[in-house]
Amino acid sequence: MVTKPVKAVLMIFPISPQMEQSRRVDDEKMRKDGVSPNVDKYIFFIEQKIGNACGTIGLLHALLNSDVTINPLSSLAQFQEKCMDLSPSDRADLLAKTTLFAQAHSAAATSTESSSTVPTNLDTDLHFTCFVPSIDGVNRNAKRLVELDGRRVGPVDHGAATDDILKDVSTIVKEKYLKLSTSMQFFTMTRNKQMANREKRIELVERVKRQKAAEKFKERLARKRKEVKDPEMKKKRIEENVPITIDNMREHDPTMLTAPTDMHPNHRASSSKTAVKSEGATETDVKQETIDSENMHDIANDPFAAYFHQTGDPTLPPKVLITTSPRFTTATREFCEELVGVFPGAKYVQRSKRGSNHKCPSIGKLATWAGERGYGALVVVNDDQKEPNAITMVHLPEGPTACFKLTSVQLTKRIFGHARASPHNPELILNGFVTRLGHAVGRMFQTLFPPMPEFEGRQVVTLHNQRDFLFFRRHRYVFHSTEKAGLQEIGPRFTLKLRSMRQGLPAVNKLGAPMRELEIAKDEDDEDPSAETRAAEALAQEQEQEQSLKKAKKDGKRDEFAWVWKPELEVNKRTFFL
Repeated sequence: MVTKPVKAVLMIFPISPQMEQSRRVDDEKMRKDGVSPNVDKYIFFIEQKIGNACGTIGLLHALLNSDVTINPLSSLAQFQEKCMDLSPSDRADLLAKTTLFAQAHSAAATSTESSSTVPTNLDTDLHFTCFVPSIDGVNRNAKRLVELDGRRVGPVDHGAATDDILKDVSTIVKEKYLKLSTSMQFFTMTRNKQMANREKRIELVERVKRQKAAEKFKERLARKRKEVKDPEMKKKRIEENVPITIDNMREHDPTMLTAPTDMHPNHRASSSKTAVKSEGATETDVKQETIDSENMHDIANDPFAAYFHQTGDPTLPPKVLITTSPRFTTATREFCEELVGVFPGAKYVQRSKRGSNHKCPSIGKLATWAGERGYGALVVVNDDQKEPNAITMVHLPEGPTACFKLTSVQLTKRIFGHARASPHNPELILNGFVTRLGHAVGRMFQTLFPPMPEFEGRQVVTLHNQRDFLFFRRHRYVFHSTEKAGLQEIGPRFTLKLRSMRQGLPAVNKLGAPMRELEIAKDEDDEDPSAETRAAEALAQEQEQEQSLKKAKKDGKRDEFAWVWKPELEVNKRTFFL
């Protein structure tokens, strides 16, 4: 409910081309015939010459044309006094130059309720106008409803006014504004409330949607015609209209290696101080070289280095052992058989499906067994609820071990229009791995394929990382021209999510192994060895501990995690690790 009496009505409305055309026609008529004689000549009217100041102009019209009491010492009263004998255009110039409202404007702009300063050149399709009751210029005993808009030629007379100004304004809005508006906001706030028929409202909204879509389509066609004639225009539009996504707004990670330079704000500032710029090298080259050099030694000596430095036949695929958990289902077995077709050197070995009393070897023992027989990797598929749900991948012979969550599995036979796979070695595309951990995951998958693909097969395997989800796809491609190619999916398709990365092989916990014998330390009084003897014993003990630690790591008797996913690691939606 609105408190009575109402002194003025300030309305905001969306601007439309039809409304602007109608207002231009009315303004031309007003310039020709002059302002209506029924409008009081003493009414306060000011033009709008300041951009995006329609709200301020509307407030001035509402306050200075009402009978509210204004403090004589206020800035508003001083401004009204200076504008008394000026024209509407001179009043606008005075408003643009005066400093009377500077202090009030500064206080409002820096208040806690104001989040930011609105730019004067902001492009908006909303506008303020003001309706006030005024004395009739011909009959001083009557009242007129006058619209005051700084963009118009002068005050607009809307006829006789009653004591209920809100009702008078609503009538004018229906007749003058709603019929010429195509804005969804205006229909939702006003016209829809006047329509009792719900189907009519839905029809109206759909019609407005179609009109807006048609206008956008025409704009796109016009822009396309211009870009055909001027290719630089399209290139400039693509460079400027970069969408803001979670991917390009990700949090900075100091372990990033191959990400663009813009994604290294902290590292870029530090590296620019220490990097030495060589002759002919740009600043970007120096920064990228600094980032790569810090991790070059680790990459050259990681567990996968032997695969990339092998001197044998590059077309010979590495041996991969694929198996399942002890209790597997038909869906898991079919998925493993699909993986055998993906990895050229893969072999599927079915685990025993005996009862729980049967002593089934652990993954650590399987990895040791496979490594001794020349396998380069071990892939174990787990299942839950009769569906495959996890993959454990072990690089042999010394690790590391990666555990992935497996989702969205779709076998080849479930893919409509799939292609048939050929025995050729596929090409491999790894996309989106930018951190040190991401490089380790990508290199681990790379060791499952031969270094040299067979291009005549035209098969490509893609592992695309997006927001730490690894999307696996396999396609056959064909070139239609030098610029276009066609794809036909072969399958299977699935999604992986890294859960942990362990150094070495999985642990082999011998729960039934006997305990070590109890050793009782000798009393110092019983024996007083020399300093040389004590030093030799300490050195021998350290060497023994080192050898036992290496042996335990090699045999997989203890777990050393390089990275483990935890819920608290994902502090926000822009934090990624691969």
